[in-house]
Amino acid sequence: MTAQKYLAWMHAKWGALDDTQLACQCTRFSVEMKRQFPELLLMSGTIVTECGQSYVHTWLQTPGEDTTILDPTERQFPSLVAEYDASDWDSSEPGVDAKVNDL
Repeated sequence: MTAQKYLAWMHAKWGALDDTQLACQCTRFSVEMKRQFPELLLMSGTIVTECGQSYVHTWLQTPGEDTTILDPTERQFPSLVAEYDASDWDSSEPGVDAKVNDL
């Protein structure tokens, strides 16, 4: 599946929610999307916004060399996400994270 199709699915599922309804839902929405698309990688770590604020966060990304970050709740942040720094990821089941260093 192309990244555009994942983005279209996210928009259809959560596009009508306002920014405040997305707050603190990153793990829930990412796990829901992982269940729908098991080929995606569930990522956890820290994001840094363009304003330099850091937040603990969960998102997904496409597998392979040309990965695309898929963030169902990115709009919850006061400014655009400038950097994603994954400290945990899961390529098997939602909610079962493996440390990157263990791979």
